[in-house]
Formats: sequence, C-alpha cells, structure tokens
Amino acid sequence: EVIHAVLGMVPSSPVTTAMQITSRVGAVQVVACASSSASRSAMLPWMTLFYIAWSVTEVIRYLYYALNTAGTQVAPLTWLRYSTFLLLYPAGVTGELGTVFTALPEMSAKATEGCGLWSSCGTLPALVVKATFVGVLVIYALGFPMLFGTMLGQRKKVLRRLKDASKEKKTK
Repeated sequence: EVIHAVLGMVPSSPVTTAMQITSRVGAVQVVACASSSASRSAMLPWMTLFYIAWSVTEVIRYLYYALNTAGTQVAPLTWLRYSTFLLLYPAGVTGELGTVFTALPEMSAKATEGCGLWSSCGTLPALVVKATFVGVLVIYALGFPMLFGTMLGQRKKVLRRLKDASKEKKTK
C-alpha cells in the first residue's frame, strides 16, 4: 500500500499510509503476544472495536478502489469512502489504544520471564517495554489529530468535486 501511494496509484500519502499500517501491525502483535486468557478476555471489547472499524473501513475502501480502477464511480460509495472515517477512525484508534493499555501489565511481566537474554536482565526489560508502550501512546496522541485532519481535508476536496460533477450533470 505504501508503494502504491508512492507511485501515485492511490491518492494517499505514503507517510500516513505507513503510520496506519504500523499501528495495525502493532495492535495485532500485542494481541498475539498477550496470550493469557485473562488478558485476551480483558482485551476482547477493545479488539472487537478495532476489528469492526478496520473491517468496515477496508470493505468500503477496496470496493471504492476496485470500481474506480474499472472506471466506475458510484456517488454514494464515494460519500461512504470519505465519510465513514468520521466515526470509524476514532473507534479504531480507541480500540487499538485500549488493547495496548490492557496488555501492558502482561507484556511488561513477559519481558522479565524466560525470554532468552531478557530474563537475566532483571527489571530493565520491563522498563523498556513500558517506556516503549508509553511512547506508542504519545505517538498516537500526537499523530491522531494530524492523520484525522489530513482525512478531513481529503474528504472536503473529494466531496466538493463530487458535488460539482453532480451539478454539472444536472445542467446538461
């Protein structure tokens, strides 16, 4: 997806695309690594939130891209593509952050358990894990407004073009 953005195949910024992919991979890794049933039960509401947000977003986005690639533009689908993020993006980010926050105690504990060299390092690995997760939370807090603002700008531009095209068709 980043390469598609770099090559201009999709109208997305490579930087924002990379940030979104990184957050998704990170969230899935947290789920995979926090493997106790208690952690998974505690994370379930957060995971459900981000999985639903991601799924709905991607179905709309890929259908939109597939039809546009085939030369077909469907106005309601364009509106959905550039409007559902208003609810789904904050929901997805909330689910991702809730998952990370919920997993933090288990992830920190695992850093000092039998994980090769880490286990002989005492509390340092746990502190590194906690600092990393806190850093991720700070990056989310700083990155979310930027990414959301970018998406709002794209929405305004695309929906304005859609409205202008609709007006043009009516006058012909």
